[in-house]
Amino acid sequence: MGLATGDLERLGARAQRLKKLFGLIEKHGGHTEEWYHGEFLNAWAVRPRTWEEHLADVKRQFDIVSVIDPEISNDFEVLYVRDEWRAIQNAREEKRVREMKSGDYLKLTAFEG
Repeated sequence: MGLATGDLERLGARAQRLKKLFGLIEKHGGHTEEWYHGEFLNAWAVRPRTWEEHLADVKRQFDIVSVIDPEISNDFEVLYVRDEWRAIQNAREEKRVREMKSGDYLKLTAFEG
């Protein structure tokens, strides 16, 4: 026994909303949940509980992370695609090491150049 047409349409619409939310996070990483909620509501009006469900599903399905990013906010978690967050962390660490090296606090041949 398969799904009824109405059920299939609801599942398709939900998948479309999840892709939209992922697209927002992928394109505009580093905002708080409230920012994404506002942008998402511009496209689809959903109840608060439905928003929580959508956000949880997107985090699981698309490998989204919620982190405290001190360069953006110490009070609120921001959302990133996991690979983007790793790249940001690596770039920040490389910058920190280069600054330490330029101040003669650190001597590493790997960062000379």
